[in-house]
Amino acid sequence: MTSSLDEADVDDDSASACPVTSSLLLARPGEPIVLWEDARAVLACDPGVQSGWVLAVSTRGVIVPIASMLIGTRSRPGRRGVPMVRAYAPACDDHVQTVETLLDIYDGATTLPDGTTWPRPRPVVACEDWFAGVNPGTARDIARQFYFAEAAAQRHGLVFRAVANQTWKKTYLGRGNMRSDEALLAYSAAGYAAHPHVERWAGATVGALTQTDDAAALGIATWYLRTEQT
Repeated sequence: MTSSLDEADVDDDSASACPVTSSLLLARPGEPIVLWEDARAVLACDPGVQSGWVLAVSTRGVIVPIASMLIGTRSRPGRRGVPMVRAYAPACDDHVQTVETLLDIYDGATTLPDGTTWPRPRPVVACEDWFAGVNPGTARDIARQFYFAEAAAQRHGLVFRAVANQTWKKTYLGRGNMRSDEALLAYSAAGYAAHPHVERWAGATVGALTQTDDAAALGIATWYLRTEQT
């Protein structure tokens, strides 16, 4: 996996590495985020064959998304002039490396006030829980990535929290009982409204949205930082 992160998306589709897409979400890149005593940090994950991760912090009541990463790819059928894309699911080590990369970004993007007496908060890993849906294969794939995310949190000594699908969607999107396509469009639109430079989150149809799992992770991160959980 690539360990670099730029303002533009970076794709790695080589056969020897898990495909990665990274985006910087900061409004003012290069300006350190001051973590005051109430600060909290989260690494949020939307698990799947393509898994989305988002690093975000909250300090003095303001939520600041810092970076997002997509690992793996969903399969996409080919059409005239556009080749087929095969599914490439992340392995456990890909999640471990993603968490390591985002922790490095966290250390570089945040700072403590001069003369501080409190430590930099360790991020909590908040991951959407898997559930037995109508498609057993999909449930299996999501469950595998969920436990890979949990293993990555354990590898880095981070607290792991499972988040129910409807819980974060009800708070973030206003409804928890949304159909899959309806939810995809809703969290992509919310992410694009806040971060219009992430163009892959723009689109009026599901077919136009092929890489949006980190937009879901942004919703999970926002939900977590708005709650009283620690």
